[in-house]
Amino acid sequence: MLSCIDRKCNICGVQKLAEFLQPLTDVMGEHELTWQIWGKTSFKGTMRKALLRRTGSYGDLLQELQDELHPFACHLFEAIWQQRQFWSVIRSPPTLSVVIVMDFAENFSCITQNEVQSAHWTKMIVTLHPMVGYYKCHADGCSQGTVREAIHIVSEDMIHDTHAVTHFCKLACTHLKVERKVEFNRLIQFTDGCGAQYKSRTGFADISFGNIDFGVQVERHFFGSRHGKNPCDGEGGVVKNAVTRSVKSDVNVTIDGPREFYDFCSKNLAKAPVKPDGSCNHSRRTFYLVKEGDIQRERPTRTNVDTVTGTRKLHAVAGISPYLLHRRRLSCFCSPCQDLNSVAPCINLEFVKSWSECKMSAKGISFEATTSSNMEAADVGHTEMDEIPVCTLEPATDNATGATVGKSSSERSETGDLSEVGNAGGILTSNKVDYDESEVVQTQLDVLNEKVLKDLFCDVCLPENKHEALLKPQHRGIEIRLEEYYAVFYDNEFYIGRLLEKDGEEYLFKFLHRVRSASKMYDWPIRSDSEKVLGKFVIDGPLTLVGSGPFSVQGIENVEKAYAEMKAITQAEL
Repeated sequence: MLSCIDRKCNICGVQKLAEFLQPLTDVMGEHELTWQIWGKTSFKGTMRKALLRRTGSYGDLLQELQDELHPFACHLFEAIWQQRQFWSVIRSPPTLSVVIVMDFAENFSCITQNEVQSAHWTKMIVTLHPMVGYYKCHADGCSQGTVREAIHIVSEDMIHDTHAVTHFCKLACTHLKVERKVEFNRLIQFTDGCGAQYKSRTGFADISFGNIDFGVQVERHFFGSRHGKNPCDGEGGVVKNAVTRSVKSDVNVTIDGPREFYDFCSKNLAKAPVKPDGSCNHSRRTFYLVKEGDIQRERPTRTNVDTVTGTRKLHAVAGISPYLLHRRRLSCFCSPCQDLNSVAPCINLEFVKSWSECKMSAKGISFEATTSSNMEAADVGHTEMDEIPVCTLEPATDNATGATVGKSSSERSETGDLSEVGNAGGILTSNKVDYDESEVVQTQLDVLNEKVLKDLFCDVCLPENKHEALLKPQHRGIEIRLEEYYAVFYDNEFYIGRLLEKDGEEYLFKFLHRVRSASKMYDWPIRSDSEKVLGKFVIDGPLTLVGSGPFSVQGIENVEKAYAEMKAITQAEL
């Protein structure tokens, strides 16, 4: 059956279109035609979707139409199947399970009644992340119905990423266990396929740590591409519309930021678990406020993992233990699949395939330190980038004194202080009266290079070709991926750019420019600024940009430290 859906069947494939249109083919022959098609095109150094005009023979048009139709059946089937599974499971959640569907709503722009004109350009923004949960009601005297509870996370943090999602899920689980007294050992999540928020290697690592982070087994199911509309969209619209109407109709209502937004919603839009007449309320709504800085983003055990092969095709992932997952092409909640202890086979196996085991590869992380089992993490595939050697050995020590000789990668300097290098250079130049200038400059450069290498490698892993190690950004802990943002040392300054192409040791970047009125803000220039640079001048990244333009750079302090080190090295070379 899947062969038909994937258009691999010889009986019902897209080749039937050519047979159906054969009479027209006989008439048209090789006449030249002009048609339009949506495709990718280059615009000012970036790729974008546009309506393209094509010219060719009738045969070319028919072939292009067949190519476009080939994945269409699978696309529609996956979208319809996932939606049906979602509506099926929320009608009757499995025993000891909670089903949660979640998605970021569009940010809310705060408005004020009778505001001055200039206030239009300085509106405060509120992040809203609705989560709609479904679970069995266990209240005394209740008819065991299904509770629908909307948990709205109001946040001062403007970054919509995997780390924020994990923090929000922890709040939701705590709320259900502590406030609602819900007993469950299985958390079934439904989301869209956004890579930055839900469907990525970090998100999968968080799922595998579900028993540790949430105290329950976590599984995540994904709606079909571009078909992720769900109850969260309605919840977000209801809440934001209610706030907007209140502000416009009452001059005394003022929403200046996330805190006021949260206070208003908690007072006016929350729905308690008990109705005024004392009966059980199966339609509930709760609000939580997340402050700036509450979300933890320095989580190397979750970010330093390899991408799972075939991520885009997966629609169901379940966590078993740290770095161990079960994955499936499509979701299924038939009777055997709802019961985790059932030995009966899935009744929809011909469509969804069986669960397969997937061991994630954690880079530079001691597996035994993060899991109670002794399983070894095996590779399941890599992203399209060079291997990055990461030292995991303990720092070497002097046998006589016990003092540390070298640093491991986990002890890399956080200050970026070059005082040790500067003192070494000063001793060499001040105490030597009769010297060869080129010899001293080379000695200073060697000292700088040695410091950078020791920050990256321990004595055991120190590469033989030190110069080559410094030239490659991968050897300096920088992952190289297309369409990501990096800091680049260029013309004695540093610039933030998006990586467009990689050609050997040369990288093509499209650069942002600093905003003159704000030194740490960046925006795209009117005229595109693209340039090729050598890999050794890529000093930090990948970087995360915050905002919609102008942008700020998350972790700009680390960029400035890396720039200071590179500037010292280049000055020594000169």
